Amino acid sequence: MASWSSKAKGVMVLVAVLIMAALSALIPWVVCEDEAQGAVVAQREARRAKARQQREDFDRERDRSEKERDARWAKIEAETEARRVALQAELENAPPPKKREVRRFQWESPAETRGKVWNVPDEETELDVLTAFLRICIAEADGNSQDCVGIWQVFKNIRRRACDRGEVRRITECDEDGETMLSVMRRSQRHVLGYVPIRNGRAAWISKLTTDCDVPEGWTGG
Repeated sequence: MASWSSKAKGVMVLVAVLIMAALSALIPWVVCEDEAQGAVVAQREARRAKARQQREDFDRERDRSEKERDARWAKIEAETEARRVALQAELENAPPPKKREVRRFQWESPAETRGKVWNVPDEETELDVLTAFLRICIAEADGNSQDCVGIWQVFKNIRRRACDRGEVRRITECDEDGETMLSVMRRSQRHVLGYVPIRNGRAAWISKLTTDCDVPEGWTGG
C-alpha cells in the first residue's frame, strides 16, 4: 500500500507539473490575443474618429460656401437694383424724343402736292416696314430668304438720299434722312402695295398679308 501511495503521489505531482507547464504556455497566448483585439478596437475607433472629423470638415466647408454664395447673390441683387434705380431716374429726367418730321405725297402727284394713300399704316414703324417687305418678298421671290436679302439690298441702293420729287414724282414719303424705305418699296412694287390695280388673284391675297401669319383674304392656296 505504501508503494502504491508513493506512486499515486508521484503521478499527481507529475500531473500538477504538466498543468503548470500548460498554463505557463497558455498565458502568453491569451495576453497576445487580448492585445491583438485591443489593437483592432483601437483601429476601428480611429477610423470612426477620422470619419467624424471628415464629416465635420465637410459641413464647415459647405456652410462657408453657402455663406459666400449668399453674399455674392446679395451683392449682385444690390448692384442690379442700383442700376435699375439709376436707369429709371435717367429715363425720367431724359428730354422727350425729338418728333420725327415726315412729309408725304400722293402717288405721281406734282412736286408741290402733298397727300396720303397706301394700304399699309402711314407711320414708318418697324412693323410697317416688315409688313411691306413681307408682301414684296412673297410677290417677287416666293419667300426665298437669299433672294429676299438681295431685294432688301436693292432697296437700300435705290433709296433717294434727298427728297427730290421734281425728279422722282413717285416718292411718297420723306424724312430728315431723305426717302423712307416704305417709299422705296412703294415705288418698287406698286401692285401688292396698292398703287395700281391688282393684276391677278395671287397679287390680291399677297396685298392682304400681315406678319401675324393669318390666312389673308382671297387666299387661293392649299
